[in-house]
Amino acid sequence: MASTLHGKEDRHNGIIVDVESIPKDATPDSFRAILEASLAKWRQDGKKGIWLKIKSEQSLLLPEALAQGFVFHHSRPEYCMLTQWLAPAPNKLPHYASHYMGVGGVVLRQVDGVHQILCVKENWLEKVMPGFWKVPGGAVDPGEDPATAAIREVFEETGVKCEFDSVLSWQHTPDHSFDLADTYVLCLLKPLTYDISIDPIEIAEANWITLDDYMKVQSKVQFPILQESSRLIYECAHGRYHGFQKREVPLGYKKGNALLFTNQHQPEPSSSPPSAKD
Repeated sequence: MASTLHGKEDRHNGIIVDVESIPKDATPDSFRAILEASLAKWRQDGKKGIWLKIKSEQSLLLPEALAQGFVFHHSRPEYCMLTQWLAPAPNKLPHYASHYMGVGGVVLRQVDGVHQILCVKENWLEKVMPGFWKVPGGAVDPGEDPATAAIREVFEETGVKCEFDSVLSWQHTPDHSFDLADTYVLCLLKPLTYDISIDPIEIAEANWITLDDYMKVQSKVQFPILQESSRLIYECAHGRYHGFQKREVPLGYKKGNALLFTNQHQPEPSSSPPSAKD
């Protein structure tokens, strides 16, 4: 009798297969027998969703998993995740990530009473929109929060070190790339240094330009979303708009904290709403 795969049961009566239970020397033929026996057992036990991770170095096993009813869920350089729904009810397994996340770093300063903003010209953008100044930014890396990503992107592109101040806006764009939506977080940062050192691979030029010049450049581009974002930046620089502050709040249901972005600081005790302790 063929051996079976083992793993841990999830909270929805499914199985997350332990990748280490797949024999390192498994061949497509031996894996077929293991998978058939495993599926039979899971069906007998009334399991619902099965999560099967196959390492990149065992990619020869993928066709066999597909042949036995598994479908692709997502992949990373080191593995491919597949799933199979065994229950007669409609498939309730969650989809993989539905969004990209990007950030922009708004860095402002005043010189002799004149508002300035740190801007860059990107190499690729110079080919289609020459002379277009934009705020530094880019994609959020896995494990990063938007504030940390904005600080990193500004430093990588301009060499200017910053600290987080607030989130100015949160933009959602449906159907951005590869059938995924995009979330773009515009962060206000406080400069800690001012000297510029660009990354020539990505950046053609970086400079502190006057906020008025920045607004003129933005107004030439007939993209309402850019004009609306630049308006928020202008109002913020003049103290008429305030973004969302960041607070770390313990999760409680497991170790670690969440970042909570709100448009006010933590309420005073006197203004707190009633609780179960009252």
